[in-house]
Amino acid sequence: MNPQKIITQTHIQKAYNYSSYRNLIDELLKQNKTTGLNHSEEYLNYTHLNVQRMNRWDKSCEIYPEFYEFLKSYSKKIYMIVLTEAWCGDTANLVPVFEKIHLVNPEKISFLLLLRDENPDVMDDNLTNGSRSIPKLIFLSENLEKLATWGPRPTPLTQQIQEWKSQGQTYKDFADKVQLWYAKDKSLSTQKEIYEILKSFVS
Repeated sequence: MNPQKIITQTHIQKAYNYSSYRNLIDELLKQNKTTGLNHSEEYLNYTHLNVQRMNRWDKSCEIYPEFYEFLKSYSKKIYMIVLTEAWCGDTANLVPVFEKIHLVNPEKISFLLLLRDENPDVMDDNLTNGSRSIPKLIFLSENLEKLATWGPRPTPLTQQIQEWKSQGQTYKDFADKVQLWYAKDKSLSTQKEIYEILKSFVS
């Protein structure tokens, strides 16, 4: 069976790095737009909030020591490709963490971003329980073979959201709690889960 290669060099060439992704969002906001097709006031407000969240994570996120040492000595060249959109609150709390991971060892770990709605082929190959949930982080080998996926949220938060939903709460009811969870967790759950995935590639 041939390894699956949904993501091609064409995708890689059109993908954004973190800096160009942030610049894209800034330029779109100047035009009262966001990424994707929905440029409603609601989505614009989400995007403005997410810029603030990413700015905070850029300043505050630190890779915890054990993971940092692992990343420094990591020897397998891989791609981390994330499906994202600027209006998504989860992505704002997570893509800066992915960027920090990449920056520890940029020669071996490439980090690129694809917009979900512009890449339906990639998104539909990486659904979560049948839905186009983002962010979705896809790990690829140097030859663009899919190794693993992660997302759209760290497991403890996913479990907490399921509990809130079982209590009859809607996302609007617990949206603020989600943001508070991310702030309190300080990205440790995300880092630990990605650490385990990366370790599996070299074990």
